[in-house]
Amino acid sequence: MPKDTVPPDWGPVQESIGRIAGLSLLTYDAAGRELAATGVPALCRLIATDAEGQRRCAAWCGRHRELAATGNRAIFYRCHAGLQCFAVPVRIAGGAAGSLLGGRSVERAADVDDIEALTRALELPADAV
Repeated sequence: MPKDTVPPDWGPVQESIGRIAGLSLLTYDAAGRELAATGVPALCRLIATDAEGQRRCAAWCGRHRELAATGNRAIFYRCHAGLQCFAVPVRIAGGAAGSLLGGRSVERAADVDDIEALTRALELPADAV
């Protein structure tokens, strides 16, 4: 295994961290391929079933993932669905190994209104969230 890649046994470690912290966590390699996903919210899974939803997620989370990795800094943002998220670079042995996305949580009551508006705009069943 090259020294600047995420270890293959990272998934169970991430699962434990996500469960203890109550966070959604997704790890990506330097090429942007998803390596591990933990606690993905129902809203994110629902949006992923829609082509426009997939495009919006790629534009928001994909862009922030890249910015964190290339800028070597943590980024905190609110995604297109109104969820509070963060993206941080993953560095191993001093080299860029990828990025970690997390959070994906509702921070305030107004976020719920934004989520309802999004599900209507994408014509997704709001009761599935």
